[in-house]
This record gives sequence, structure tokens and C-alpha cells, in this order.
Amino acid sequence: MGGSQVNKALFALYSEARKGLEPVLAWAKLTGNSELYQALRGRPRIAIPDRVAAELAAAAIAHARAAHGPGSVAAIAGSPLAELIGTVLPEPPIPGPRSAEWARAAYVVLWGAQGRPSPGAPWVIAGRYRGQKVVAIGPHPARLSDETLVVRPGTDEALARAVGHVLLKEFFVDRPVFTDRPELSFLVRPGGGELLGPAGRLSLLGEGEPAEVLLHHPGGVLRRGVPVIRVDGEPATTVFDLMLAEYGVARDGLPGSWPGGYGDPREPYTPAWQEAVTGVAASRAVKLARELGVTAEKTGGQVAILPGQLEPDALRVVLALLRLTGGGWALPPAPRVLAVPGAPGQLAIPGLARPGPAGFQPEVELLIGPGDDCDLTPPPVPLVSQALAALNHQAVESV
Repeated sequence: MGGSQVNKALFALYSEARKGLEPVLAWAKLTGNSELYQALRGRPRIAIPDRVAAELAAAAIAHARAAHGPGSVAAIAGSPLAELIGTVLPEPPIPGPRSAEWARAAYVVLWGAQGRPSPGAPWVIAGRYRGQKVVAIGPHPARLSDETLVVRPGTDEALARAVGHVLLKEFFVDRPVFTDRPELSFLVRPGGGELLGPAGRLSLLGEGEPAEVLLHHPGGVLRRGVPVIRVDGEPATTVFDLMLAEYGVARDGLPGSWPGGYGDPREPYTPAWQEAVTGVAASRAVKLARELGVTAEKTGGQVAILPGQLEPDALRVVLALLRLTGGGWALPPAPRVLAVPGAPGQLAIPGLARPGPAGFQPEVELLIGPGDDCDLTPPPVPLVSQALAALNHQAVESV
């Protein structure tokens, strides 16, 4: 029979739908009857041949991509199917407000390719009626945005760094607006990143002694200065001071190599530096940062970012912008097909409820993983790949 296992009730429904229909159309019919399908989630599993399991997985993947866009199929790092699926989440998504909540934000950034159709589009429209501004950042223009910043693929981190550079300079150093950021006031070892406890203030400038630190970035090593104090005989600075050094925000009395201004293209991470990397004009990066900062200042942090398909490093830097402004993190809809490396009960996956009388929530239509609560154990990757190649032509017909 093979080593694959599938939810017994789900497989019975699929087998019934498969009569007279191609696999992708059968899966579309199966998931179209959402109430019946969801009621049978989390039931005992049975063994099926690996090729049949691969066909079922491929049908679900092909249909989800065609109907809901490439971001609707994802894998968490560690799943055997991660390389095949391509959209890999380094960890379960970061908790935050769902799309219904970011309709109330005054300023929304759709950052990264959002798939097809754009997730949360009704909430964008609802927010627009309230006067919300929407800015899209990605490789292609967006239909629902007031403005679009078209960045070169894979360069989102550079733009986010430049936006952070402007926010830190204008809203923290030149004019201290966002002073209540306790997570930035922790003491940290400059070299090792070890948190030592709260300092009670954002910066040690004027109190600590100047010291030069080495900061790594994609182009090499930066030499920048931070104020340090001694804790147990070892130097320590604040997360905020270290962040200013990393982002290249100069302050008097500190050693190192610093940008001469926003127009300096030689030093990371100025607006001019990012322009050469991303293709986004330096003035647009400055404008985005100022709009985020001013809106957050006037509304008490009513800004939100909806992340699309971003590299892990870019995702972390974008999240840092929200920490600076006090804004919200708008999670995209959960994937329709999700491959996980372990039991789902150990993962904080939006849209996925534990099995119970009501079954799973409907966002995740097929959960592939080794846990007993998963719908399907991962079939051999070569078989899924072969099945996908054979079924892709059916996907358009299923939409």
C-alpha cells in the first residue's frame, strides 16, 4: 500500500468526487462543499498508496495556486515538501491583528507580492471608505493602492532599512516623538546580543563612553560607534543605540564611518544607497518613512503592514518598522495548503484550529504533516513533483 496515510473520511469524499472528474476538479468539488468537508477533519487516518497520496496532494496544490494565488500554498521549514512548494515560512507566522482589524488603520502598507487575488481586498476597500491611505510595495503595481513602490525582486530589506534610517533620525533623534519603546531600552552586549535587562532609557549617549563596534551587512563590515557602560566589567549599550549604529544614524561624539546625509550613496542604509539597490527613488523612500511616522504620531500608532511574499531577513526588518511606529502587524490569510514538520498543536498557525466537534477552521484546506491531526502524511517528494507536472494543465479549468 505504501507509507502514506490520509484522513479516512476525507479520502472517501475525494474518491467519490474523483468518479468522472480529473483530480484537480475533484479537489475543487470536494472543498467547495465546505460545511461537510470541515466537519470530517481530524478523523482517524488510513494507509493509501504513495502515488494516490501524491495525486491528492498535487491536486490540492494546483487548485489552490490557480484559485487563490501562489501564496496560498506554503510550507514551514523542516517539512519534506518545503523545497517543492517553494513558499517557505521560517517559523509559524508572527501573531498580530487579522485583516478585519487593519481596516481601521489610518495607513496601510501592502509589502511584498500579495498573490492573486489580493488577500484581504474587501478590508482594503472598507478602509479606503474611511480615508485610509494604502501603499503597495512589490515587484508589480497594485490595483487597490493609492501609491505603488515597485522594487526589484529580493531587495525589500534594503528599502525597509532606508525607511528605518529616516524614522530613527527624524522621529527619535532630531525630534523625540516615540519615546515609549521599552523593548528598545534593554541593555545588550555589542558583540553577542545578550540582553542584560532594562536600562530605563533609550540611549546612553552623554552617560556612557564612546566605543567602536563592528556590524555586518551584505556588503561587508561597518565600523560605527555606540555609547557603552560597564556591566559586570563588560561593555553594554542599549538596543536603541545599537540600532542607530546599524542603520547609520550619526550622532555627535561617536566614532566610525557615517553617512553624510540622505543623499549619500556610499554608506548603508541611506535612501540614496537603497535607490541603487531597489530602483525606488530616494525621495519616495523618505516620503514613505515620513508618512508612516507622522500618521503614527497623530493617530497613536494606527498604521499597519500586510506582509506578502518576503524573504525572512526582509520580514524581520519590516517588523522592526512596526516596533518603531507602534503600528500593527496584519497577517495575511492562512495558506489553503500547508505542509508542517510536526504536530499542528505545537504551531501557532492562523486559521488552524485544533480538531474538535467543529473540526478545523476552513482557511487551511489540506494540512500535510506527520502528526495524527494532519490530513495527509507527506508523500514522497518525487511522486508529488511528477503529479504536479501532470496536473497543472487542469488547474485553470478548476477555477
